[in-house]
Amino acid sequence: MGIDHRPLHREALLAAIPAGHPLAATDRIPHTHDLDGEPFIMYSPAEASYFYEVLVGVFRSAEVTPRYVHHLSQVHTILALVRARLGLALAPKAAAVLGLDGSCCARWLGSKASR
Repeated sequence: MGIDHRPLHREALLAAIPAGHPLAATDRIPHTHDLDGEPFIMYSPAEASYFYEVLVGVFRSAEVTPRYVHHLSQVHTILALVRARLGLALAPKAAAVLGLDGSCCARWLGSKASR
């Protein structure tokens, strides 16, 4: 007897981009490929393994290799480092309620299909 599972909800990802970064200055929706080679603040593989695995899969399928500069477990801390202009990050849509101010903008992340 196996365990049956079904997705209950899918949540979009937001690209957290520091003010002054070229991706923050454009009206174009950023795509996964825009993160290739960029300094990236990543979730911890040990303490935030779910988000870590999700993003590794997103990057692998898009053939993108961000330059990881930090690995952290809490989205609040990740967004604080984005505001400090230490890199870009991806966060779940729900993170938009964490009070992103003018020093960090949240942009919907597009896919290759929406180019």
